[in-house]
Amino acid sequence: MLSTALSAHSTREVESPFWEYLYSRGLSDAEIRGMETHCIPLTRCQLMGDDGSYRGDLGRRVVWPVREPTTKKLVSWISRTIKSNYTRSDKYLNLSKVVWPPTPPTNGVAVVVEGLIDAVALRRAGWFAYASFGKKISTEQFRTLKSWGVTELVIFFDKKDAKKEMLKTAEEAKMYFSKVFVPDFSKVPKDMDAGD
Repeated sequence: MLSTALSAHSTREVESPFWEYLYSRGLSDAEIRGMETHCIPLTRCQLMGDDGSYRGDLGRRVVWPVREPTTKKLVSWISRTIKSNYTRSDKYLNLSKVVWPPTPPTNGVAVVVEGLIDAVALRRAGWFAYASFGKKISTEQFRTLKSWGVTELVIFFDKKDAKKEMLKTAEEAKMYFSKVFVPDFSKVPKDMDAGD
């Protein structure tokens, strides 16, 4: 297997940058272990699709498994580069159109954010937050949330570069949910986002 599990007592030099990245994003040891975090220390590791097309580079990434909520069977995975200020479209790579975490909310309200770390931050604040892994929510992701009993959806993408995407996604979401909300960022500092 290409990934290396990050253990709570790891001191191996190869894993140090991955721990530093996760700590810099505000994750605790318990959160890192609870999410079964792994790393891919290789500098380059090309990911190819079933059709032979290039999907992205898995090198220098943290990786999280996605498990089916009831059986805990592995159904997918998600990875994120640890490179700072990464702007390419493959910042997150995953194998399917899932939301993370794959656990339904208990109150019918879901907040969809771009990244896994944003979802962790909002969950700490008491919201049922889910990562869509990009500035779009796919039809499959909408259907998953709807099947979980979500009736109200909040779209909370990184505001500095996603206002148009949030509004477009809100229009699409109205086909699935009775209420759709987009935050008003007019009084929020420009450098803040869901993860903050």
